[in-house]
Amino acid sequence: MDNMRLFYRGINAKMAVKKYNGFLPAVIDQQVADSLCAIQAGNKNLSKAMIDKLKRHHLVIEKNSALYSTIPMLSCDLSLAIETAIKKRLDKDFAASSTIAKMAEKLADKWQVSSHVFVSQLVLGTMWFNMWLKLSDNKHNPVAVLIPDIDLNHVFYNEMYPILGNNVIVYWQSTLLGHPDTIYDILNDKYVTASIQSINEKFEFIPVGNALVLLKQLNMYKNRSDENKMPIPFIDLPKIDQALVKAVKGELQEVARVFYTNQQVLSEIAATFYNERAAAQGEVSYHNFRQMIYLVFSYCVVEAWLGSGLFPESVRIRDRKRKHNAPVWQIK
Repeated sequence: MDNMRLFYRGINAKMAVKKYNGFLPAVIDQQVADSLCAIQAGNKNLSKAMIDKLKRHHLVIEKNSALYSTIPMLSCDLSLAIETAIKKRLDKDFAASSTIAKMAEKLADKWQVSSHVFVSQLVLGTMWFNMWLKLSDNKHNPVAVLIPDIDLNHVFYNEMYPILGNNVIVYWQSTLLGHPDTIYDILNDKYVTASIQSINEKFEFIPVGNALVLLKQLNMYKNRSDENKMPIPFIDLPKIDQALVKAVKGELQEVARVFYTNQQVLSEIAATFYNERAAAQGEVSYHNFRQMIYLVFSYCVVEAWLGSGLFPESVRIRDRKRKHNAPVWQIK
């Protein structure tokens, strides 16, 4: 479970901090995550200190001398079952691949360098996710899902790191960029973090430690020369601007229409799985539970796009991670 992930989106940051008595990504460290996994697997042997911490942050509820997690866990078997249900019930072009192909044709060369960022951040990460939230009963509440093993779960998510002003680094789970854990490890390295914090308005930065070696693996920077012909590293990543969005406005509207058409079926799938959820997830709210459907649906969408050859073929870093057997929690 070393590559466990917490999927977290807070529409109202103050509400999220209040709900969990702290910033959730900081609260759920590896030890807390392991404890939540143990609870949902039926393990009752937790220390009193850990139980008190879980209660303090409203991560568990105690009923009839038993602990129940309030954070849903997307186990490997559950994600596979959801994927099967989605593919069985949705139309063939549920991912709007034909519309994405029109975007690729319109944007031409720009698509070669920015397509993965464009669709993961704008289409899946913003447009579709926000629409999915707005169609829920508690659209302003923060959402959280624990993913115990990213290798074996059929899920997709993208993570964003702010670097300067409104600019962010976006990475996502795809063979285009390599194993998500490798990218995660690099972007969370203390030297990389310190280097990125030094970025100025020209996106130049001061390399700390072995940051250049690590960032080179992600093809994240280039060098330019100063007046003394000394190399100065700067962040060089695909960018999405207003002009790029306007160029494919019609296609984005069509993609939104397709998703809106899909959401009724997805909501029915979410309700079915929620009604049949495992006893260990009995105290998980429907609002949080249904986010697992979004994660698996997004995986199916990206899988369809990759299968249609809608992204350029390039692997920027090697995958040195090895898949391993993860603990599996049954659906029922």
